[in-house]
Amino acid sequence: MGASLRLLLQLWLRWQHPVASAELRLDETLSHFLFHRRTDFSVTNGRVRLKAAALIPFKYVELSTYRIEGLPDSLVWLTGRIFVGTWRSNELFGKQPLARANLTPQLVNNESLRATVKEPPVRHVDIVGWPAEKHLQILTAQNLIKNGATVELSPAGLED
Repeated sequence: MGASLRLLLQLWLRWQHPVASAELRLDETLSHFLFHRRTDFSVTNGRVRLKAAALIPFKYVELSTYRIEGLPDSLVWLTGRIFVGTWRSNELFGKQPLARANLTPQLVNNESLRATVKEPPVRHVDIVGWPAEKHLQILTAQNLIKNGATVELSPAGLED
């Protein structure tokens, strides 16, 4: 069922919300969906802080992100739920992301990484060029945060 939902959402996004250009703009927002509050971000006194672990590529030394320009906020969260959450959960409609990390291709390039369009799914972009060593990945993630990566809570992330 998850595969069918992903296919339907891909078709609908291509038809209703096509990407303006196949080429990434340097100031375009890319979102990486976050599902683990303890390791990916924290909320203290109403302030949300992105943690380096949220941006460390898992398993394949590439970080999966999505182009969100031109999408209403509710559709951004649905994209995370259907395209990413169905891979992480046995739930019929996928697991709801708790937050998303937002960054730009310019920020990625400044860390000697590359943002590469890699569809399917529609609007998918991989951040590649990560060092193989874990300690260097952590340092790179910390630099991304220090230099402008932000975090945004979903409605599900606001719940305690």
